[in-house]
Amino acid sequence: MKDKESNRLFVGKCIYCRSAREPLQDEHIIPYGLEGKLILLKASCKECADITSRFEREVLRGPLLPIRAELGFSTYHKKNRPTLFPLLIERGGKKETLMVPIEEYFSAVILPEFKLPEDIDERPHEKGIAFIATSMGYAGKKPIKELARKYNATSFFAKATYTHAFPRFLAKMAYGFAVAKVGLNKMQKIYVLPAILGKSEDIGRWVGCSHFNEHRTPGRFMHSLRLSLVNNKIWVYVRLFEKFNMPEYLVIVGTV
Repeated sequence: MKDKESNRLFVGKCIYCRSAREPLQDEHIIPYGLEGKLILLKASCKECADITSRFEREVLRGPLLPIRAELGFSTYHKKNRPTLFPLLIERGGKKETLMVPIEEYFSAVILPEFKLPEDIDERPHEKGIAFIATSMGYAGKKPIKELARKYNATSFFAKATYTHAFPRFLAKMAYGFAVAKVGLNKMQKIYVLPAILGKSEDIGRWVGCSHFNEHRTPGRFMHSLRLSLVNNKIWVYVRLFEKFNMPEYLVIVGTV
């Protein structure tokens, strides 16, 4: 049953282990910390929620924390959000790190890029996933020239460190979206589930950048998800911060 006005879909069992034992927790498809509005009600047991929340926290409180603060995204722990952020600049021929408020920060969206999922081009499976590049888009409210004058800086250095938590983060969103659009009981095989739960290291087989990534343009929305069925396989395209022309990811979720 779906409540269209509130974007809430009742599931009534854990989408990861299929347990219907209470208590069950609600699941945001795009995380609350990224302003996600579509929610699967009673869709995760505590044990599975503990697993998924660990890698979500690693991403949201790690590489995505500065841009979330810059854009004023939601947080469950507003009092714990840092008031100062480390800004690496070059001035006078030397690099130095300043601690500055988010209003004076060089706020950039930085996301990793991958090859196509191995399942698509039938590459030999490699452990994990290969990070091949990064994309960056400036998102600060102040023009870069104004910041450069303020700090007498000749260069700014933006950095974000991603681990294998990020492709699991993408896979979780894609899987939740597939549950909402296709229905849990209509899904036959779920390829990404072992990797989401940390039980396999084949995430690169199912997660990567899409065919369209090289020719992407800025999108209309902050984030977007869309689903296609290709030879009974569920393909979910995930795009975070698309306004800043960030990569389009493709997740081969499973089959129907």
